[in-house]
Amino acid sequence: MKRFLCLILITVLLCSCSGAKLGEKTVLFKNEAEKLLTHTVFYNDKGDTACLYTDADEYYITIDSDGEKKVLYTLPENSYAYELYANNGIIAFYERQIYENRDERCILKVIDTENGEIYTPFSKVIVFETYDVQSRFIEVVGRDVYYITSSFALEETRIMKYTVGDKEPTEFATVPMTENEFTFNHSITCMDAVGDKLVAATVTGYDTHISIYNLKTGEAEKKKLLPINVGVVYSVAYGKDGNIGLFYQTVDKEGKFEADIVGYIGVNDEEITPLYTLSEGEYVNRETVLLDGDILTFNIQLAQTDDIVSAEDFYGMMFNIKNEKSARISGSFLTFANDGKLYDLVFDKNDAKTVSFTETEIK
Repeated sequence: MKRFLCLILITVLLCSCSGAKLGEKTVLFKNEAEKLLTHTVFYNDKGDTACLYTDADEYYITIDSDGEKKVLYTLPENSYAYELYANNGIIAFYERQIYENRDERCILKVIDTENGEIYTPFSKVIVFETYDVQSRFIEVVGRDVYYITSSFALEETRIMKYTVGDKEPTEFATVPMTENEFTFNHSITCMDAVGDKLVAATVTGYDTHISIYNLKTGEAEKKKLLPINVGVVYSVAYGKDGNIGLFYQTVDKEGKFEADIVGYIGVNDEEITPLYTLSEGEYVNRETVLLDGDILTFNIQLAQTDDIVSAEDFYGMMFNIKNEKSARISGSFLTFANDGKLYDLVFDKNDAKTVSFTETEIK
């Protein structure tokens, strides 16, 4: 991966939870004045970044190619975006347009950075306080974009596939909707794609499975039943060696909430290995876990007592699932691993309006 021009070099000050070793931290870039950097992804194999910014009035997306930054897309008025997904020069995200009656339109936007073309394969109105749209977990594989949608009329949840440049998406996988209060009757709660595999948490009644699909054939190669005390899987992350990272909720024998946990399970394991049980007042930011090789990452947000965001409200967690050693990154609200390095979006401890994108070597 291409390294960025180093703006600042500082020594890492990390709270090591159980012996994970990290090297020096390099600040790759900071947000511009009066603009808050909210999400960053690599969008090609050169290590170029796509960034989601917001100021008081609008959201917009920039790309950094060979050291040159340019605005790629500005969202319309009364619209926002939550996060970006990208690969192979393709950037995808959900644009949420807010109406006066508090309904929203959820629009899947796909941008080809090679020619600047923008495509809209999916658009649907979300009626306020209903749960008929799944607007998370986009996967970009080559020039194919996968997303989850449910139809209460057809009583099915589907993974759709959109090939950039096509007029219409196609159906990749379908799971009948099911009666489950934890998932609001949706039968696919999350997914991840690595290599030629797409992994999804699928639900039948109150049974949750990890379903592994072959991206080339569309066939389900394996369906793994999770333990009965798993109430819902919020996020799944697939590793090339067959380990599966999970953020999930457990329930007791009466079906009542027990705990939110981050852990992992091997494709041939019977039980989930828990790594981190959330305490009261802790939340997994974006309800997402990520897995790169043996490195599992996620971010914790603490319950706020006021509207002021500070570095103390967030920290990143990194676990090596091979030896279960971990590290805690203060102030980080986005942590992910890539090619033996750890990347973070970190609030400045003295000024939450300043956000840095950093790179740290994992030893």
